Amino acid sequence: MTRSARAAAALGLAALLTVAGAQGAAAHVLLETATPNGDGTTTLTFSFEHGCDGAPTTGLDVTLPAGVEAVSTSQPEGWAAEQGPGAVRWEGTPVADGTPARFELVARVTGTAGQAFWFPTTQTCTTDSYDWIDTDPAGGHPAPSFVATTATLAPRPVALGGPGATSGPAGASLAQTLAAAAAASLAAAAAGTWYLARRRA
Repeated sequence: MTRSARAAAALGLAALLTVAGAQGAAAHVLLETATPNGDGTTTLTFSFEHGCDGAPTTGLDVTLPAGVEAVSTSQPEGWAAEQGPGAVRWEGTPVADGTPARFELVARVTGTAGQAFWFPTTQTCTTDSYDWIDTDPAGGHPAPSFVATTATLAPRPVALGGPGATSGPAGASLAQTLAAAAAASLAAAAAGTWYLARRRA
C-alpha cells in the first residue's frame, strides 16, 4: 500500500470512529453491557443519563427481539418492572435530566454468534417521550443493541439421536431392539436343537 493510500485509509477510519462516537453520545438509551451469567442466561444492562429536553424520565418500555426471552429484572430504587409478551416496562419516581440510571434484564438469548439484536425503546418523561427505534446505526434515534457471542447465547438442547444420545442399532427404538434380541435367541435355540438331533441320528 502506498503512503497516500495509507493516509487516506487512516483518515477514513478516524472519520468512522468520530461518527460512531457522536452516535453513541447522542443515544439517550443504550444497551451498556451484555454479561453472561454462566447458567445459560445473560444480564442486559440498559442505561441513560438524559431526559426529554430536560424533563425527568418516568418510564422505559423495551421491546424484546425474536430470540430474547425475559427471565427476571432489576431496577433503581423507587421503580417497578412489568414483564409482558415480548416486552419489559419500567416505571417509577422521576429521574432528573443528567442523572445516570441503569436497568437490568436477565434473559435467555438464542441465535448465532455475531448476530445483532435490536431493542426498540420508548423513553417516557413528565412532559414528552422519545422513541429510540432506529435499527440503522446512522439513524437519529438508534435503538439499544448488542452483538451476541457464544458466551452470551443459551446452549442449544441436544437433539435425540445427536451426540451424547443413546439408542439401539441404527437408531432403533427400545421395542425394536428387544424384539431383535428375542428373535436372535430363538434362532440360536433352534440351531442348537437341530445340531443335537443330527448327532443322535
